[in-house]
Amino acid sequence: MLEAAPRLLPDVVVLDVSMPDMNGLEACRQLKQRIAQVRVVFLTASDDRAIEDLAFEIGALGFVYKYRIATDLLPAIQEACAMP
Repeated sequence: MLEAAPRLLPDVVVLDVSMPDMNGLEACRQLKQRIAQVRVVFLTASDDRAIEDLAFEIGALGFVYKYRIATDLLPAIQEACAMP
């Protein structure tokens, strides 16, 4: 994903906090270094508020808990896309 991002130039990327090989937080850091304007929305099953705070510190524009994915993911993506 990170290698393809500069070529694809996505408007928004949805990352899971827990991913194989690299966690979503580190992926976000690296992605933002490659494409500063990319908008990131996180998904997580964790209820750790520190993870949510860190996600926003590193540039996330949305944070969705998996148990609310059906109602919250699309609005979070739409809000992230609407931000300058």
